[in-house]
Amino acid sequence: MSASDVAMSMEEFIAYYKKNKGLVRSARAYDAAGGQWVQGEEIFRRSGAYTLIVLQFKNKHFLRVTVKPSLKVAYAPDVYRSAAFWIDRNVRLTYEEKEFLEGIGGEPLAMEEILKTIERSGFPGKDALLKKIRKVL
Repeated sequence: MSASDVAMSMEEFIAYYKKNKGLVRSARAYDAAGGQWVQGEEIFRRSGAYTLIVLQFKNKHFLRVTVKPSLKVAYAPDVYRSAAFWIDRNVRLTYEEKEFLEGIGGEPLAMEEILKTIERSGFPGKDALLKKIRKVL
């Protein structure tokens, strides 16, 4: 068995994984915040402070990925869909705005991505919602 070591950001890793997914036998990531290993596709569904990712390829080669820190903060869907998240940021949502935010995305999003999603939407109150959010950034 052979092994390689590389360092990449989580965004770079996701792109690499998607490109080579068919060659991968298993994937594990260490979540330093939770102090636990996360397996397989759960790595992409669950937000965490991943510091090390280990891929085993079908040819039994291992790739150890040291995750470089990223300044981009992505929020899990259950976070940005909650009223408490916005209240903590002094954004008071209407019922319609909260309902709209509950329907966007199914993956972690950075604030810029949340704003882009709102901009591209057909939500009738998007201008007011964007104004509220940008006011506190």
